Amino acid sequence: MLEKNIVEKLEKWGADPKSVLDGMQGDIAFYRSMLQDMAADPELLNLETEILQGDAKKAFMKVHSLRGGAGSLGLTPLTQILSQLTEQLREEEDVPPAALQEESRVTAAKDAPGDDRKQIQELTNQFVQIRKEFLALADQICRE
Repeated sequence: MLEKNIVEKLEKWGADPKSVLDGMQGDIAFYRSMLQDMAADPELLNLETEILQGDAKKAFMKVHSLRGGAGSLGLTPLTQILSQLTEQLREEEDVPPAALQEESRVTAAKDAPGDDRKQIQELTNQFVQIRKEFLALADQICRE
């Protein structure tokens, strides 16, 4: 019953826990502990700060790593937004934050760094919302 409840909550959010649990021979306690670890990961909790500091290389590495963890747990909504951020950061040049702010004020060509930065900001905002949903869900699941 507990496993069914957890699976239903995650599926309602858009995740795919069944395939992950199948690979874990249905070990719901282990899966819950992995969800709890992911929810407590400082890199997940502070990711937007890293992204907005303008160190694209460092942010890319963290986003890429978190994407792998989220994918391993079948957390589809989190994996999808992290995948989009990974691709955008892969293309981003490592530009100091002050230069990014100045660039964003200038109307430039379609693929200018300011446009990339705006896209990264939008994706970061989406990530923050999805992370909030995940953290609330993980909290519910880990308390059961």
